[in-house]
Amino acid sequence: MQDDRVFRIILLIGFAVVLPVGLYHRIKSQASKEKLDRRAEGLFILLTLRPIAAIGVAGLVAYLINPA
Repeated sequence: MQDDRVFRIILLIGFAVVLPVGLYHRIKSQASKEKLDRRAEGLFILLTLRPIAAIGVAGLVAYLINPA
């Protein structure tokens, strides 16, 4: 059970480090007001990558809140 707690703390620290960096770059990129064509990457990536990433992040957050 102690290993689980250590793993949760490491995940929480990782989120605390990565989230502000990602937000900084996202806000900085929005300052240019340039339109980004997401379909240029391909429809497959557009329809699969974001939902799968959202499910993965939701699972990690759910685990951090209640690992049982």
